[in-house]
Amino acid sequence: MQDSTLQSTHSGAIVRGSTMVYNRATPRILRKRERLAWLLFIACLLLLLQTTGRLFAQGVSRGVQINYRDQLLSISARNVDIKDFFARLAEKANIIIEYPASLEKQITLERDNISLKKFLSDFLRNMNHVIIYSGSDAKSFRITEVRVYPKSTVSHSSASTLSTRSRDRIRRRILSYKRIVEKLQNSLASVGENSSRGRVYVSRIRRYEDRIKKLENQLY
Repeated sequence: MQDSTLQSTHSGAIVRGSTMVYNRATPRILRKRERLAWLLFIACLLLLLQTTGRLFAQGVSRGVQINYRDQLLSISARNVDIKDFFARLAEKANIIIEYPASLEKQITLERDNISLKKFLSDFLRNMNHVIIYSGSDAKSFRITEVRVYPKSTVSHSSASTLSTRSRDRIRRRILSYKRIVEKLQNSLASVGENSSRGRVYVSRIRRYEDRIKKLENQLY
């Protein structure tokens, strides 16, 4: 008796009576599909990482713009947390800025074409701080580190007991010490901190800066 089932391999299908059944995909086709899926996954992942990176960069720089070129600063900051500002300034000026974790302040300022030394002196005027210079000769002598210290632990009651004359005397001493420090820094720039004379200058600068800090603690 003759088999009534009609078989055909046309277009990769088998026809049994009125039923059509497709063959399974070959291993070669499966490998192509897997490779395509991986390529799509990697492309989506790279797009996600790129978008996240842009959003993070925008979040960090939002509210503050700092340009540092030819030893001059141009700054635009509006209602920026001082910690974020210090981080941005340190990055742009290639310096180290240390500050207490308790430091809290929102700042808004505009500066154009101002030297780093002048800006730091003005900005940190009412903060306990030390500016550290380094360099082997006059050409390489520059600011490399800034340290901001916590506010004085002296109570307001003890500070308020100082008479006006005592306060004036302390302020004059602070001003005198700052002038000495400035002269020492200029002398240090001419010899370099790695020379024997330079090391003496560095030691004296730090000693006077410690005196200034102690005197400022008596006022605030």
